[in-house]
Amino acid sequence: MSDPQQLIALRDYHFTYAMGTKPALRHISLEIREGDFIVLCGASGSGKSTLLEVLKPDITPCGVSEGAVETSLTPQEAAIVFQNPESQLLTASVLSDLALPMENCGLPPQVMRRRMAETVSFFGLEHLLHKGPELLSGGEKQLVSLCAALMMQPRLLLLDEPTAQLDPIAARAFFDMLRRVHEELGITVVLAEHRLDEAAALCSGLVLLQNGEVRYRGAPEEVFRRIWREGDTSFLPFVPQLPLCSLALDAEKPLALTPPGLRERIRPLLSGSRKAEEPGMESPSGKAVLSFRDLCFAYEKEEPVLQNLRMELRERELLCLLGGNGSGKSTLLKLAAGILMPQAGRIQRKKGLRIGYLPQSLQACFLADTLEEALADSRGRGGCSIEEQERIVEAFELTALLSRHPYDLSGGEQQRAAFAALLLRRPDVLLLDEPTKGLDPAAKSLLGEVLHRLNLPVLLATHDIAFAAAFADRCAMLFDGAVADAARPRSFFQGSRYYTTAIGKALSPLGCDAILYEDVLSLCGRKERE
Repeated sequence: MSDPQQLIALRDYHFTYAMGTKPALRHISLEIREGDFIVLCGASGSGKSTLLEVLKPDITPCGVSEGAVETSLTPQEAAIVFQNPESQLLTASVLSDLALPMENCGLPPQVMRRRMAETVSFFGLEHLLHKGPELLSGGEKQLVSLCAALMMQPRLLLLDEPTAQLDPIAARAFFDMLRRVHEELGITVVLAEHRLDEAAALCSGLVLLQNGEVRYRGAPEEVFRRIWREGDTSFLPFVPQLPLCSLALDAEKPLALTPPGLRERIRPLLSGSRKAEEPGMESPSGKAVLSFRDLCFAYEKEEPVLQNLRMELRERELLCLLGGNGSGKSTLLKLAAGILMPQAGRIQRKKGLRIGYLPQSLQACFLADTLEEALADSRGRGGCSIEEQERIVEAFELTALLSRHPYDLSGGEQQRAAFAALLLRRPDVLLLDEPTKGLDPAAKSLLGEVLHRLNLPVLLATHDIAFAAAFADRCAMLFDGAVADAARPRSFFQGSRYYTTAIGKALSPLGCDAILYEDVLSLCGRKERE
């Protein structure tokens, strides 16, 4: 049996951006063969997005390339789906957006109609065809972008963190569809992704990047086991919770990459109590900093987003807002920040409160030509000293980025920079909309630790279940315009089938309320690795 055909290969490839001072990619030797499902991972700024663009030579960014790129693909045989689906939805209807790639290539009308009919049916998007993109949920937008990318019947599909803005259920649906695209349509997939809990179970190979170079590559189990054995602290945060538990319990046995796999590994080890202890107080104390009383809001000519919502944010509390795309999390933050005004009800704010608001779209956060100038402007507004700015810059690892234009930073770098700029303004309360979007696991841990050290009240909208489980004081679920539930993380996630961590999904059927790696070690009588 012959080996799968090579689609594209990089040979000792280097790439430096036109305005760059150091290579974004170095010594990259990588082969993509027909039938591969490759996941790229690494810290923000490690070169994942650049590598994806290089794998589609017709969109390679401006810069200096060294080394060889060998490809057997035409430009139409490689398609790419970007992190922000709105950048790919360009017309007034889903139907037009799906037709656009074929129209640009001049395909005959009968071919376009046939491809449209079968591809839309495969994705089950018939009910969306005549809607405008602005009426779609985040998950629907990403599925439409994926569907549009497949209209040209590509052999290679490239995706750049496509689930970064999706809620857990929409992300699961997207990964399920991606699996079908790979298995049923035979399309080769290269995916840049931080959600390795889902992606590791799908892929045939992992490529982990560090400073533009390949640090690890191989099958997921092989890569995770090697990181564990080497005790590589730079990459241990990238090992997903399920295989990490497997390694901690017995590194010689096969790794569990799915909830059923971990469930069967742990079942024989459980004895006695199956309840994990939740540290800290049962409910947040302190005075209310923000109080929402019977809050109602609707955008023009649309259904109400919030209806009679009641909630409080208390002193020194980190409150995570969860809920599906379109459930009203971002709207609630904008109302709290005073950007929008409620149509009924009221918001009570502590007198003299200085609010720091971080939106999902970070473009408006940077109004200077360099990151250094943007941070200096924020420091001036907050009255911080230069020494304090230097400490924050160092804490968020921004020193090497100060001379760069903020728009030239990676998504994760922009997120860290925007949060640093916000802190320099010395707010009394933080309103953060998806602050972990684009962040690698180590950067997420740093963000959570910083938020706790600040000792400020924080209202944080997120789809990141693992982050909320690890760092929240309380979690609140928005549904049908109101707070459906609010509780401490363990109580909140206990028994959840969809809105819970990978460990929670694995162990809930066993009667365990464990949701974190540390919980599993405790229940199984193991100690955390030194």
